[in-house]
Amino acid sequence: MVIVDLTLPKKVEERFRLMAEAQGLPIEAIIAEAVVRRIGDPEVEVELHLKLCEKFLLEGQELLMKGDYLEASEKHWGAVAQAVKAVAAKQGLELKTHGQLWDFVNKLVEKLKDLELGDSWIRANALHRNLYEGKLIPELAKKYMEDARNLVEKLKKLINNDQ
Repeated sequence: MVIVDLTLPKKVEERFRLMAEAQGLPIEAIIAEAVVRRIGDPEVEVELHLKLCEKFLLEGQELLMKGDYLEASEKHWGAVAQAVKAVAAKQGLELKTHGQLWDFVNKLVEKLKDLELGDSWIRANALHRNLYEGKLIPELAKKYMEDARNLVEKLKKLINNDQ
């Protein structure tokens, strides 16, 4: 994996930041997605989303161990969002907004007849809100983060099974 130190023009940085906020993702995910889209290979896009997913899970676990439940919540949310995007990319789809993520997961739930997937998705979104609202008690936040990790594993299996 290559790590790039990049200075962006202010206007480009602002656009990426707005896109990141709209999707509830870190700006680095948005920039990486833009680079991969330029390559135009869906398999590379799947790989990128899975690498970002793993990165966010690792960072989330480190933050959780430090007792930073708010930031750990957001990293776990980001991991789930990247896993959903990987499933979509495997199907040739690109999800750009939070609403598109919801729509895609709802279609997955319907297609797979897997209500637990939908419930896990809702809990992952509660983690995302927790960053801004800080309403989850630590025990519940930890449980939801565990659920997020399990959801990521379920989504990875969908990629391997071409769902």
